[in-house]
Amino acid sequence: MHNSFPATALRALEVFYEGGLNSFEEGDILGVDYVSPIWAISVGNLNWKIDWRVRFGDGLLTDRAFADTWKIFRSWLILQVHPRFTGGYLTDPAVKRGAINRVTGFIDYLLLHQDKYKLPQFGLSALTENDVLNILRDIESHADEAAAFYNWKRKLAQWLDSVVDENEPEIERELEKNKELQENDLPIEDWVLTPDSEKVLRWRAALSVKRLYSSKGHPDFKRHYSSTKISKVLLKDTLRGQAVIKPLYRELCYAPVERTIREKDPVPVRSDDVRPTEVTVRSRRRAFFSLELLAEAGMRIPVDVLVNCKDKRGIESKSIRALGRYATVPFKHLMAGIRNGIDMVYDHSEKLFDAYVCVLSDAIKRKMAPAALVQSVGVQHFLSKDVLNLGVAEWSLSSKISGASSVRLPGDARINETRVAQYFSDFRANRGMVELLRVMVGAMEYDFGAMTARRQGELIDLTPQGALDETGRYVGFKNRKSGAHGLRQFELRPAPPLCRDIVELSKKLHLNLEQAGVKMPPHRLFDLPGVAGIRAVSTSTYNEALDAFCDYVSFGLDSKGRRWYVRQHQLRRFFALAFFYGTKYGNVSTLRWMLGHSDAEHVWHYITGSVPGEILDEVRSYFLADVLTSGSWKKEIEISESAFCKLGDATQTVFGTRNFSLIDSDTFELFIAGLLRKGLSVNPHFISDASGKSYRIAVTFSEGWPR
Repeated sequence: MHNSFPATALRALEVFYEGGLNSFEEGDILGVDYVSPIWAISVGNLNWKIDWRVRFGDGLLTDRAFADTWKIFRSWLILQVHPRFTGGYLTDPAVKRGAINRVTGFIDYLLLHQDKYKLPQFGLSALTENDVLNILRDIESHADEAAAFYNWKRKLAQWLDSVVDENEPEIERELEKNKELQENDLPIEDWVLTPDSEKVLRWRAALSVKRLYSSKGHPDFKRHYSSTKISKVLLKDTLRGQAVIKPLYRELCYAPVERTIREKDPVPVRSDDVRPTEVTVRSRRRAFFSLELLAEAGMRIPVDVLVNCKDKRGIESKSIRALGRYATVPFKHLMAGIRNGIDMVYDHSEKLFDAYVCVLSDAIKRKMAPAALVQSVGVQHFLSKDVLNLGVAEWSLSSKISGASSVRLPGDARINETRVAQYFSDFRANRGMVELLRVMVGAMEYDFGAMTARRQGELIDLTPQGALDETGRYVGFKNRKSGAHGLRQFELRPAPPLCRDIVELSKKLHLNLEQAGVKMPPHRLFDLPGVAGIRAVSTSTYNEALDAFCDYVSFGLDSKGRRWYVRQHQLRRFFALAFFYGTKYGNVSTLRWMLGHSDAEHVWHYITGSVPGEILDEVRSYFLADVLTSGSWKKEIEISESAFCKLGDATQTVFGTRNFSLIDSDTFELFIAGLLRKGLSVNPHFISDASGKSYRIAVTFSEGWPR
């Protein structure tokens, strides 16, 4: 029986009982001696190396002068898989890798800030409470590792500035020689590094001078830069920094694969919520404060400082969430988009997809590019009568907007307004087949995204074959916000009939293209038909399709004439908004049809099971602020005189008035969001009558208000 016990488990138990100073110097992950300057790590089927010979002070971390600090770092890493820390549990390989990567990230953070914290002179024992809180602030402010541990965005921007300053003559020559550097259709509000177009242009020139652009391997740009090569320069003195995945800042890429343009200026939206989940924060904090255990092995750890900081947060998580909120699209525009999307999906998409397959299939047989084939024989040769009746007359309209990018960089030509106007006239007349297909995919994204209320990344991950479960009644998602131990959770959610039909459309398109011999990327539900073939879905193609849909249906404008170019994070609110505004616009019957449910209470159960709680609270605060400031609250909500007085008292205290219409709507919305956390309730009150179940939105306060 003893021989059947796993050797790794037996060794883990031996380590657990050995104790003493050497207990954090051995582990089943380590394939070399503890004192080796290059470690071989083995976890599950993955093997990698850690080279400890990085710059530290005036020498290397492995120098004798820094023996204490090097020992702490090594033992800290081993501790993460040690029974003393895991409680004796044998964790699976994925959990082990996550634990090792977290501590390696912390070590890299300290290496990058070694001068600030005077680590070469005093080691970790000199860290103060203020130092620890600063570290926690950085780590808790960002979800992705590149930002949290390596401050990659700022580091990259500073490096690009230095390259520009040090190579000014070469930069000027590159700008003069390479006019393509001015090409990028990415809207400025989607830029991440800076909104300064002059700076972006010079940064592109700097990357070009340094030969850091590649023409292969990206679905959206013909020229994209290499983060891997830049990491070798900026993070050469880290343990893992070069291997950590970095975001690709698309404003630095140029020469888009397909030209797109937006008709109107966009309504500004705020940047995405980069705050990590509570699970991620807890995992990182636990890894950091595990340092305390190393004191038991006689290592110089500032235990008192760690103990005093354990219950303190580096940053208030709710304040970070508030910064990431997106403007709520007026509900009437969202609802109009849903109706337009449904009509387009059911009326045109299948016929257009069939025509697209026909073109690509014939192009393969004739060994021609699709555009060349259509130019040779005419697009009408491949179209059914129904598609011809739509007005399709050309393969693509993209040549009509060459040089008419919606993003203007310094030195780029002025937009030819006449050409742009003609483009959108042809666009809405359905003349361009590829453009019409882009609109169709945008309609599918719009409706599917609104009905499932998932994150855009989760929708991008879906495949036609794997989107639905075996019964065809549920959509399966890998939750982008990880669960326990940092693992992504698989979730099943009810699939409304329209969602099932969209999956079948995509499945048929991919199957027909595959049978025709078309070379394609791995199948994804929202892959985009393009001029040269199927484009793999990405954040860019996903948003391009949504933009095309919004322009095609002339989606709503704000008071300044700017268009609401909708994003998935805004569509996640649709169902909840539709329900709350149901008594005003009569949406509940539409929702029942979309979901296949029989009454309003069933619809509400679907919403509360599919829409995250924080999104529901955003909808509650938006709805209540809207009906109160517009003066329509008597018709829209059910509120007692006592509750109305309490609400008036609260606004009088904060805003100096009980007249809701005098308060700025955005400010009032945030104010109500705060009240929801203190005991305000905005929920449906269901009423049974002869026609079934109806409802009113009831506004109440909890007992003991105010808190």
